[in-house]
Order: sequence, then C-alpha cells, then structure tokens
Amino acid sequence: MDDERVGISRRLAAGTGLVLGDAEGVRGMAFRLAGDGAYPRPAALIGGLRAGSDRERARAVLGPPVDASGTVFAIEGMRARLGFVNGGLTEIALEEAARQPLPGGQIGIFLSALGEPEEAPRFRAAAQLSGARNQRWMGSSGAGRRLLVFANGVEMQVEDDRVLSVRIGLSPGTTEPIYRHAGELVPGATWPLSRAALHQALGAPADSNGGTDLYRFGQRDLLISYELRSGDERPIEITAVLAGFTVSHALNRWRSGTVTLFLDLLGRDASNPLVVHAQGLRGVQLRMRANVVVAVEMNDRSIGFEAFVDGLPANPRRNEIPFGAPTEYGMHDDLWAFEQGWVHVRSSWNGKIAKISVSLEEELPKGLRVRPWRFERDTMEKWRQLSSP
Repeated sequence: MDDERVGISRRLAAGTGLVLGDAEGVRGMAFRLAGDGAYPRPAALIGGLRAGSDRERARAVLGPPVDASGTVFAIEGMRARLGFVNGGLTEIALEEAARQPLPGGQIGIFLSALGEPEEAPRFRAAAQLSGARNQRWMGSSGAGRRLLVFANGVEMQVEDDRVLSVRIGLSPGTTEPIYRHAGELVPGATWPLSRAALHQALGAPADSNGGTDLYRFGQRDLLISYELRSGDERPIEITAVLAGFTVSHALNRWRSGTVTLFLDLLGRDASNPLVVHAQGLRGVQLRMRANVVVAVEMNDRSIGFEAFVDGLPANPRRNEIPFGAPTEYGMHDDLWAFEQGWVHVRSSWNGKIAKISVSLEEELPKGLRVRPWRFERDTMEKWRQLSSP
C-alpha cells in the first residue's frame, strides 16, 4: 500500500487501526469492532457486517472464503481476514494478497510499462508490440490525461509523465483493430484464449466479479473481461492499470496531434525521455530555461503544420485551427489558453500560418497586439474574415 492510501486509511480509522507491515512496507490494517480502541463505525467498515455478525452472514456478504480456515475472503484483490469469538465477529483485518511476480511474455512487457515515462525504455518495448502510433488524443475537459492509440489494437493512457493503463482489445467493439498478436500474449495460453486457459497460465485471480477477473502484481493490476455467453468464456479485452487509478475507455477524444505532445513537454527537464524524443523531430525547436522546457516552436519548414492537429491541410490558414474562439487575438496573432500552457499562432498578411508555438504563459512574446475575445463583441465570422486572402 502506498503512503497516500495509508494516510487516508489512518484518518478514517481515527487512530483505531493497527497497521500491519513487513520489510517491504505496509501490507494492511486491522480493526477491533468492540471494546477499548474499537473502530468508531464498525457497521460502516464492510457494508452488511457489524460487530457480532456470524459466519453465515459473512459468507452472504463476502461470498465463499478463499482459504481452508473459512475466515479469509477476497475483496477487489485484497484479503479480509475475519476474527470471531463465540461465533460473533469481533475483528476485521484488511491485507494485501500475496504479491505475485510479473508474468513473462508480451503481457509482462505491457505490465512493465505501467508507471513508466512516455518514451522510456519499458514504454518503448510495449510500444514496439503495439505497432505504429496513430493518434495522441486530448480530452475536451482540458485535463492532462492523453489517450495513445496504436495500430495493433492497443490503447494507452498517460498522465503526469507516466503510463496509467494499457488496454488490449481481443474482440470487435473494444479496440480497432483487435490485438494482432493475441496468440503470443500470455505464455502457455494459445489462441483462441479461454478463461480456463488463462487461469492455468496465470494462476487463480485475486478476485472475480462475473465476467471480470482481477490479478494483482504489486502496484500493477490486470483486469481480464470475458464474453459470458460463449461456452468457453473467451476474453474480449485485457487492461493493465496502475493500482489505485481509475481509467475510462470512453475518454472524450477531442483533438489529436503534436499539440498534445508539445503541451506535455512544458515544464519537463531536458533529460526527460519525452523531451529527448521531441528533440529528434525535424524542424521542431525546444526553448529551455534552467534546463527546463518553456516553449516549443514549429514553422513551415518543420515536420509540417498538418501534424499539429489531425485534419489540418498542408498549408493551413488561421481559421482552420479547430480550437474554437481564441482566448486573445489580433490582426496576425491568435492565442488559446490550455491547462499546461498557451498555443500561439502567428499568421502572415493573407491569413496563412507562418509559425506555431506552445509555451508557458511567462514565455509569451512581449508586446503582442492582441485583445481578449468578448462574445458580446467578437464573432467567429468576423474572426474568420481575417484569414481571407
């Protein structure tokens, strides 16, 4: 368990939880339900159980036990160890399940990428299996999470300079296309995969809920979803995710292109793997201050303005940048504010784009002749006219 989750648990326990640990760190917490030092809200610890509940009630709430003693139950990959006195529940201990080593093969490579910076060696190993990168999406909410879509049926979500999840589609309707090397994904399990074959190859899951199995490998979780209507319960998708994070496959895909990369470079150290990658892009210039990226610039001699946002033509005009109304604008300049920085588009006299830069606010050019956009005064139609030849 990480320090943040331990701190939250201690605050909720109001000092009544006994921390359980070993040489590798905190492994769980134990709570007395009655007497001195009892948990202040015993009925709220596990919904449906309270002090004095019997074993039959525990099975009704938690399902069948997972050990011979009949007192250990699986809860989302954790273990709930119950203590009984005279048939009544007196203690609950929440513990991590036994830590398993990462599996081998391709699935182990994908799991190893979790928590790694984009373009770091373990990320590149997973990306090599994933095929060419097709899109790097940002969401319309403006948050910093990105969705990377690869040609071989793999999607990754990255945020704050680390990989949060890897999704591998095994059935139509999950990813497009489905993963092209599914037969080599899990050592010992050949295509077509089945739930029984994956159990044999990966071992018993830490927890199961209907059509989903959960495997835990330290701070890395593996979720396998199955089609229950088929007789052999074939898997339809596999998702590797950092423990403690929630990812949605329905991320609103607003814009894709190098703009998402350039925004993510801002504030990163020159040694960051993503920065090193960007330094190799033709015609893209990174400006540094104190060894930190403060601006990224591209002109018409770079990798091409059409790469900045998917759908731009090769020689775009300012009104073809699909960000909606600019935050500020002038005769030749448009500025859009994003969570991580500013996009500045400089246009020539005929409205054709001459330069695009993405920068921290303090790195914007001084003396720009721009004014804030006011919807009661400015209209998109008048702004588009500035691009007329």
